Amino acid sequence: MFLIGVDDIVECVAFSIPLLFADDIKLMGDVGSTVDSRQLQSDIDNVLQWSERNRLPFNLGKCEVITLARINDPHCVSYFMGDHLIERKQEVRDLGIPVDQKFTLIAHMERSVTRARQSMGLIKSVSKGQFGTETLVVLYNAYVRSKLEFASVISDPYQQCYSDDIESVQKQFVMYALGDTNRIPPYRLEPYEERCKKLGLDKLSLRRKVKNALMAYDLYNERIKDVNIESRFIRRQQHRSLRTERPLTEIIYDTNYAYNQPLARMIRLVNEFSGLMMLNRSEFKAKVMERLKEETDFTDDELLG
Repeated sequence: MFLIGVDDIVECVAFSIPLLFADDIKLMGDVGSTVDSRQLQSDIDNVLQWSERNRLPFNLGKCEVITLARINDPHCVSYFMGDHLIERKQEVRDLGIPVDQKFTLIAHMERSVTRARQSMGLIKSVSKGQFGTETLVVLYNAYVRSKLEFASVISDPYQQCYSDDIESVQKQFVMYALGDTNRIPPYRLEPYEERCKKLGLDKLSLRRKVKNALMAYDLYNERIKDVNIESRFIRRQQHRSLRTERPLTEIIYDTNYAYNQPLARMIRLVNEFSGLMMLNRSEFKAKVMERLKEETDFTDDELLG
């Protein structure tokens, strides 16, 4: 179990919301004063009493508390489970994703890249240059790309440096798979996108955009239902064809962090691809992929020009 105190964060939840899983309980609340802290402590006591009545004791050593805040001096107090002081953490893991106090998910991206590079090294060590490209691609997709794309809809970086760091792993693989690692300058390689096509791969940045668009599609068409998300999807009254309308109301944010939060990104994507939202999911994916590739080709042509 871990407890979350939320203060001045973008996605703030109503106070004292419990999330219950088979072996995991989370208490989340907007804690900004002593009164809020006492209320949260009261909720902890209630959960502890419930566990004792039902003979489901907590592992107190695994209980943690973290305050998620975008301010420099958040309201932090100590919390107890009985006589046990709950350990305060600067970073916790939730469903395999490390979350820090600023809720930036930078640690998740950095660890994903590190683990992916380690898996790349293992593939090189095992293959010793003897595997064909098809085998290498299968291994890459299973053991390297899967790590880079884990929870990518949530952690999709808007900072170019992190996006480039993620993409560099695939660039390294492409060079190895095509045997370009031992070339000596001034030998000129084909553009990265062309070499990816030879291996049947798409740029990781493009794949993340498609995954984000699919998530937006699922949320808008209620394939994924969540009360908190639905309350943020403010649907505008349609006066004309959906192809010319922006069906969801967009909120104006004053920081990059807020503007690029996942839910705000989903709302923008629904509006961007509003004309495709009535298609079935497979058609939607194909159309989005086609449009994004056209935009990428157009941008590349501009740069070459």
